[in-house]
Amino acid sequence: EVIPAQSAPASTAAPAPVAPVAEPVATVQTATPVLTPSQGATTFVGNKVTEMTRDLAKLDSGINNLEGRLVQVQAEAQGGSDKYHTLLGVITAKLQRGTTPGNPLLVDNWNQAQVALESVAETIPRMTKLSNDAADQAAFGQYLLNAVQATYGLSGAVEEDHVRLQSLEDSVHQALVQVDRLMNDLSQDINRQNVYVNNERQNMTTLSL
Repeated sequence: EVIPAQSAPASTAAPAPVAPVAEPVATVQTATPVLTPSQGATTFVGNKVTEMTRDLAKLDSGINNLEGRLVQVQAEAQGGSDKYHTLLGVITAKLQRGTTPGNPLLVDNWNQAQVALESVAETIPRMTKLSNDAADQAAFGQYLLNAVQATYGLSGAVEEDHVRLQSLEDSVHQALVQVDRLMNDLSQDINRQNVYVNNERQNMTTLSL
């Protein structure tokens, strides 16, 4: 008798445990901010540029003051000269027509003309003072320009500092050109007024005779 084979019982072994997968932890990278002087950070060179910018403002103010004073002196000289020549024309016209010696009206006109001419002469020392003051401003401007150019060689600067330095250097150059032109104008005015006053004083002496 054949005994039928029994099937092997099904395996009841438990499945192998699966290791849990760790979820990635999100990391936040914080970028280090780069500050420029315009954002609040300061550098040694940036502070120097700020100081020199204030010096430039003083230079500009001084030059503007000189130009205003020159305009005023020139206006006074022109006014005195106009009055002098008006009186001179009156005197000359009467002398050409003929008049009596010591005519009191002519003597009075001559005295007024003399006063007007001297008012022109009085502007010469004021122009000389202006020229000296302009020379002081020119010296200050040259000092400032040298300081600006020397600052390029200092360490501890960012790009913006050098951009500001270049702009500052250009402005100082312009100020020096302005004050140099002012000094040239004053030199010409002083020479011209000296010649004018000396010639007219001789003319007044001739008229008095």
